[in-house]
Amino acid sequence: MFLYKAIVFLPLIGAMIAGLFGRAIGAKASEYVTCGLMIVAAVLSWYVFLTVGMGISKAGRSRSRSCAGSSPAASTFPGRCASTRSPPSC
Repeated sequence: MFLYKAIVFLPLIGAMIAGLFGRAIGAKASEYVTCGLMIVAAVLSWYVFLTVGMGISKAGRSRSRSCAGSSPAASTFPGRCASTRSPPSC
């Protein structure tokens, strides 16, 4: 859950730092802070997209289950059996 909150709040924190302390830290430092936190949020969002949206786990394999009685190659869609076109039973 912390990861999702960080994606939302890191750009906001960068904007607050630049807005409140921009004159004190300077224009270049404000650019570095805002752009740096925006890049971190973008990288984290790609990680979340790949793990949640695409179903890629840390090992690099899909997290979808294969159909009972058939090979994973027989499944045409993640989470669906090729023969019945219904979700696999647990």
